[in-house]
Formats: sequence, C-alpha cells, structure tokens
Amino acid sequence: MKSFLYLLIIALSTNFNHTQSFDDFQITDLVKSTPLKNQMSSGTCWSFATSSFIETEALRLGMDTVIISPIYYVTPTYLGKAQNFIEKKGNSFFNGGDLTFSALDAYAKYGAVLESVYNGIIDGDWQHDHLEMDDLLRRMVTSIGKSGYGRIKPNSWKKSIKGVLDAYIGSAPDTFIYEGEKYTPQTFA
Repeated sequence: MKSFLYLLIIALSTNFNHTQSFDDFQITDLVKSTPLKNQMSSGTCWSFATSSFIETEALRLGMDTVIISPIYYVTPTYLGKAQNFIEKKGNSFFNGGDLTFSALDAYAKYGAVLESVYNGIIDGDWQHDHLEMDDLLRRMVTSIGKSGYGRIKPNSWKKSIKGVLDAYIGSAPDTFIYEGEKYTPQTFA
C-alpha cells in the first residue's frame, strides 16, 4: 500500500501519464467509508474532510454508518475565530478556511448531528455557497475588531455574528431523533 501511495503522490506531483499500467501493484486492503461530501462553494473543506474522517473512523471501530453534518462545526469555529480576531484588534486570522483541528475540537466540545437533520442549506437555496456570508462576516469582525474604542459590547457582536451565520446556514437543533431515540449533539457523538 505504501508503494501505491508513493506512486500516487508522484503521479499527482508530475504530469503523470494516465495510460501507465498499475500491474506491479496489488490492492491488499479496501477501507470502508461514507459517501463523498461536496463542499460546493464554501471555504469549509476543513469541516467536510474532518467529518468524513470521523465517519470513517466510526466505521473502522465497528460502529454504524452515519452521515454527520460538516456545517455543524462552522458556527462554533467562526465564533471562536471572531472572538480571537476582535480581542487581538484585527491582528488575527479570520476567513472561511481553517484546519482539521478546529472541527475535531468542535466535535469534542459540541458533539455531532446528522446531516439529514441539519445540512446548512437554507430552504430555497440550492447548495453550500458561503462567499457572501464570509465577506459579510469578515467586514463585521474587521469593523468591530479595529474600532479602537475599547468599549466593544461582548454580547451584541456575538449575537450579530450568530445572526448572520443563522441567516446563511441555519441553526443546528438542540435535540434530534435517531433510530427512535432522542439525542443531543453531545450524547450522539
């Protein structure tokens, strides 16, 4: 398997000839996984990829196949980044991108919900498209973080940021039913 991965890395980093044969390689293990997740026009690949990892890890451990919502981790992560940006007066990272660790931290702290319960696509919209949302949030946190007045209202800005997130991706449920049982995101995780 290591040889195959090495060849795949070489193939991706060069102009690989797709007619080249793989006869020297043998598939020894197939890893069961959940269906591919499509982040569409969002900068939240970190959450989509990590959600797939969590699902696949659950399968590896012998648990049921479940499809969790990658969007569930966006709101707490964005709120954390906004707080950091504002506290540092704009001298911090704030945009849609992030790292696997943010989704894993949110999973540990907030749990998980099924994608069928919360998919982050508002009724009437057709796909994940966070470009407008990200631009609006960036402008908001920049305005708040660089205001320079030193009198930032901590509850007001949080409600404002949360309001924008809810408008664009909805709000996750506090409880939901899975296989006839009621769960919170924490008990489901």
